[in-house]
Amino acid sequence: KNEKLGDDDLFTLLPGPDYPGGGQIISAEADIREAYRTGRGSLKVRARWSIEDLARGQWQLVVHELPPGTSTQKVLEEIEELTNPKVKAGKKALSQEQVQLKQTVLAVLDAVRDESSKDAAVRLVFEPKTRTVEQQELINTLLAHTSLESNAPINLTMVGIDGRPTQKSLRQMLVEWIAFRQ
Repeated sequence: KNEKLGDDDLFTLLPGPDYPGGGQIISAEADIREAYRTGRGSLKVRARWSIEDLARGQWQLVVHELPPGTSTQKVLEEIEELTNPKVKAGKKALSQEQVQLKQTVLAVLDAVRDESSKDAAVRLVFEPKTRTVEQQELINTLLAHTSLESNAPINLTMVGIDGRPTQKSLRQMLVEWIAFRQ
């Protein structure tokens, strides 16, 4: 059909971007629409995880997908920095904030390991300190202090029909691409 789609129709057809490493967009739908409308924005993206039950009431948190720009190595380095903080340059001891953050993380996290393989591109396993640690408490601590939740920028810049790179809305990009292909 030769119908014209309105912006709301277009956004319904294309609800949000996806990322090669996975991750889950947790920004409001209005933020996605605004980024598509203006050609610029930022979306909050969170890792995807599951809880695996183990024997005797134990459990572990397993991360399967990471936000864009985050790697398993980066998350492991962040955990290492939190649990073994270094004295800042020009200081003689750890700051109170560093000590408090270390205690917070060590109170909920016993171990973390990377079990990624060819079968599972991302598999980060977090073991809670004890069975008494609530699942949501561990998740909230990790999201707050690591890059398991981060912002992903959107910049819709393209070389247009006029041959000049400019930032365009998603609608403008599609209209120019269709005109170019015809």
